[in-house]
Amino acid sequence: MHDTEVGELSARERAELQRLREQRTATERMARRAEELLTANADRVRQQATLLELIPAGVIVREMDGRIRWWNAGAAWLYGRTLDEVRGRISHDVLATTFIGGGTAREQRESLESDGRWDGLLQHVSAEGRELTLISRQVVHKPQGETDPQVLEINTDVTAALAVEHARDRAAAALAERNIELEAANQLKLDIIGMLGHEISNPLSAILGYADLLAGELPPSSPHKRAVAAIDRQAQRLDDIVREALAMVAIDAGNINAVRQEVPLRDEIRRALENTGHGHVPVVGSDERVLFHPGHLHQIVASLVSNAARYAGGATALRIMRTGGTVRVAVEDEGPGVPEESRPRLFDRQGRSGKGPGLGLGLYVARSLARANHGEVFHEARSPRGSCFVVEAETADR
Repeated sequence: MHDTEVGELSARERAELQRLREQRTATERMARRAEELLTANADRVRQQATLLELIPAGVIVREMDGRIRWWNAGAAWLYGRTLDEVRGRISHDVLATTFIGGGTAREQRESLESDGRWDGLLQHVSAEGRELTLISRQVVHKPQGETDPQVLEINTDVTAALAVEHARDRAAAALAERNIELEAANQLKLDIIGMLGHEISNPLSAILGYADLLAGELPPSSPHKRAVAAIDRQAQRLDDIVREALAMVAIDAGNINAVRQEVPLRDEIRRALENTGHGHVPVVGSDERVLFHPGHLHQIVASLVSNAARYAGGATALRIMRTGGTVRVAVEDEGPGVPEESRPRLFDRQGRSGKGPGLGLGLYVARSLARANHGEVFHEARSPRGSCFVVEAETADR
């Protein structure tokens, strides 16, 4: 009966039945495709979630209103809370958000809605009550299959780095303050040395003058002759120390006034030797004229000759040599020489060419004065023994 009824269907009814069959087939095909897409989408979501888990930072997925949908293991470790504890809660409430540098949650949301992103510094509080400083980068995205946009928030903890930076800034400020104190103390020291140097110079000049006068008036057989000579010798040494100290003060203060002029070298050397009691030292080589401050040249020669007398038994000769536009004056001795380990620091403050009395300023001052006159002072070892301290100066006719 049923088959007879089907067989008796009109053409119009058979066409409608065919259309319904085809529609059912298409619906089944679409359902299978939707199931395939859902499966693929789930795989893709799982892949994306896996990647987010690998990020070494706190990753939060939340609604625009702040409700947390998901966060990664990095966020759980950072904040001390599991995903189940925070899911569906407002992130700003859970984390006690503070906007470093100003700002509000409302302003943040307005920026996300208008620009699609927000970057800034936040302070969050962990479950243990620890305050965290974070660089937060947030972007708005709309996952496939979702109708409402979500916020992907990546928070990088910079608490330790900022603590180190703040400690460094505090140390730098303390160092700057200490440097100011040291500069003030150094200036006070220079002022005191300069004042004492000038105060000592006046009575010292009288001692030297009267010692010279007594030495000239006493007969050679006088028992006081040696005592007067000792007074004169020690007064000369004290005068050398005062000159070195005053020169050091001028050098450190940058107040060397090297007004160069044409100087007859042999005459100036001879005058320096006579004035310091070393007139017996021979001066060999051609006479030259150099550009130098006469007082500075006198002090350099006196310092190098006194250095040779103190450490090497005395200078054996002063040798003048010319090379192109440069003149060299070599102060030679036959002493034990400068130990090799002492040579790199020879012209430093308190550098010495041997063991002996004095402040150790002579070579430092000599080189500084030479450089102020566009010259130089340096040391050369002699073979088989002895030292040679060389003064370089520009010729007057170069």
